[in-house]
Amino acid sequence: MIYLAWYLTIGLVVLAGATLQYFREKRRQSDALEDVLDILDPSRKKPVNRTLNKFLVPLLSGIWIVIAWPIVLLLEVKKEFFRKEESAVIEIPEFKITSDDLLERFSVPQVEERERVNDPLGAVPDVAFGFLHEAWKSFIKDLTPEDELWSFLVREERPHGREKRTAGYVFVRGKEIGRNFLTFSKVSVRDF
Repeated sequence: MIYLAWYLTIGLVVLAGATLQYFREKRRQSDALEDVLDILDPSRKKPVNRTLNKFLVPLLSGIWIVIAWPIVLLLEVKKEFFRKEESAVIEIPEFKITSDDLLERFSVPQVEERERVNDPLGAVPDVAFGFLHEAWKSFIKDLTPEDELWSFLVREERPHGREKRTAGYVFVRGKEIGRNFLTFSKVSVRDF
């Protein structure tokens, strides 16, 4: 019986520590979160839900902490001392077209014929690139006789088994890759 008393006493101490930790973290939070949650779910303001959220849930959580304090203590220690370094930021490389990404050389008339939008309903202008025709014209106005116009496809690996595919057209001056005009960009699950 003495062991049970000590077990529950330690559970109450852990509960007090968890409660202090909760209020310390809650003080850092803005009240704006509560306001947003109330707007998103107006039923939170009902007396029944308020009673559940303010009294019943904390009471049941407290009872669980007193009974299962070793688990709670281990979880808190793990959270506090074995945090992973801030690796949540995933670095995505800068978009760059290389000579390996070049697919095929085209002339301006070939591209304009290839990219002509055929809309049977007539909602999109019947010109190259549809509504983006002016952007295309702005892109090719800098094209000089020594420039080549190439299509390209860039495949970039992304986190979590994803791949980004970006396609379009690019100026090539000698061996230097110049400005590009994007026509397609999509992130999808990588083909294995």
